[in-house]
Amino acid sequence: MKQYRHKIRGIKLYKKAECGMVTPKALDFTTSSLVVKNGFTMIELLVITTIITILTGIVLASFISYKIKSKDSAIKGNLSNALIGGSVYFDIHGNYANFCSTYFIEGKIFYDAIIKIGVTPICNTNNSNTAWCVCAPLIHDATKNFCVDSTGIKKIVSTGCNGECRSNGNSPGACK
Repeated sequence: MKQYRHKIRGIKLYKKAECGMVTPKALDFTTSSLVVKNGFTMIELLVITTIITILTGIVLASFISYKIKSKDSAIKGNLSNALIGGSVYFDIHGNYANFCSTYFIEGKIFYDAIIKIGVTPICNTNNSNTAWCVCAPLIHDATKNFCVDSTGIKKIVSTGCNGECRSNGNSPGACK
């Protein structure tokens, strides 16, 4: 009995010629019709694409959350800087008569910095111009506002800026 021996990937294959066994052309190892294909199957590509899509969604959701929180931090930082501006203003003028119109109108540094974030700050002084209060809504939680006043209070409040940062006659306009 005559045998033809072929070696593919370390496996010895035998084809018996005398037995009258006929093999399909794809299994005919005496010809060059057997082609080994390299690459990925469609299923493997779909699985990899799905995994990448899921991971991208997770990263994107985290990124958006951090971006919103950074805007809230920018609001808090800019309003906290108003404390320094208020102290300097009081040292120069002796009162807060035009404090809100000096810093919190269009074209002024504190106002423009907060407007770029996407919220509008509200600034009030009391009737005797001895105190001021500035408040702006937070982006991460629309029910919360950040309030800063001339007494040095910086806090997150849940009432609206108009109600929180108000002037009551001669009492200080303060974060209540």
